[in-house]
Amino acid sequence: MSALGRFLDWWGRELGAVLSLGRERRGPVLLARAGGEDEGPVLELRRGRSRHALGPLGGVAARELKRLQAALRERRLTVLIGVAESASVRRTTTLPAAVREDLEGALRFEVERLTPFRADEVFFTARILEERSGAGQLEIEMVFVPRRVVEPLRAALGEAGLAAGRIDLVDAEGALAGLDLMPAALRPRPARGRAYTAAAMAAAMLLALLWSGAALLERSRAVADLREAVTQARRMAVAAEDARVASSGGDAASLAAFREKRDRPLAIEVLARLTEAVPDGTWIETLSLAGRELELSGVSDDAAGLIARLERDPGFEGAAFRAPITRIAESGRKRFALRLRLTAAPARAAER
Repeated sequence: MSALGRFLDWWGRELGAVLSLGRERRGPVLLARAGGEDEGPVLELRRGRSRHALGPLGGVAARELKRLQAALRERRLTVLIGVAESASVRRTTTLPAAVREDLEGALRFEVERLTPFRADEVFFTARILEERSGAGQLEIEMVFVPRRVVEPLRAALGEAGLAAGRIDLVDAEGALAGLDLMPAALRPRPARGRAYTAAAMAAAMLLALLWSGAALLERSRAVADLREAVTQARRMAVAAEDARVASSGGDAASLAAFREKRDRPLAIEVLARLTEAVPDGTWIETLSLAGRELELSGVSDDAAGLIARLERDPGFEGAAFRAPITRIAESGRKRFALRLRLTAAPARAAER
């Protein structure tokens, strides 16, 4: 696989990991509720309809605590603070429909009007009960919970490595209301947050790759145009020199020597052919050209397949290894040394 292919494969896997974060699985919930005085959070593990009481946080065995921490890191567990409904305040209000664009910001101004608390003294959430499109209004139910009720639980859980991601109301029978009063700014970063970073880096790298690829494409076109211009200029110079030598009445030996020099391949053309012929994962370290005899050595991921690849190019023939292929222990790549001959390239035929 080429370097570009490996990069795109890695980028796709990282992007897939990020996209999977949005499809959060429904796993077990660790419910933390206030216990007795100075008791701290009382934990209960819920899986579907089953409930398993773990008792006070301070009494949870170290092994069990590590298991819960690992599950939270791997996103197999949700830690939820349950607040008794009796500790909450519910209010209904009507607001202009335009506040939908920034509902949270608008509701902060309603806190002091609807409750005896300041906005920074409560956690709150809201849901739209009705939209009166004709009047351009929204009927909204707001739910408030004093921070002093939640903060001790949140702090204790955080110190134990069980940072809470949600705050909900719990009724007398332990049923959850299905709300989330946790402010976005206080939600813990996902344990796989590095996937976000990796994806951002991958996206940036991909953009850079696309930009550099476009630049390289333009540069390669410029190089190809330059190579074609050089070839054309050489053809013209060869034709002019050929005509001059023929008209000068030189002897056959001089004319043969000239034509042998004319037909000698350019090193830049040989390198261009090699670049197109060898596969990705091959690096040429040394290259020697004497007449039409070419010797080269280097390392490759597929050294054994080099001869077949080279002989598929009509510009090469007689490829053979000069020494046995050896394996590089550190990288697993193979070191090779081979020789081959250059044929009369089509470009030379055109010149004649």
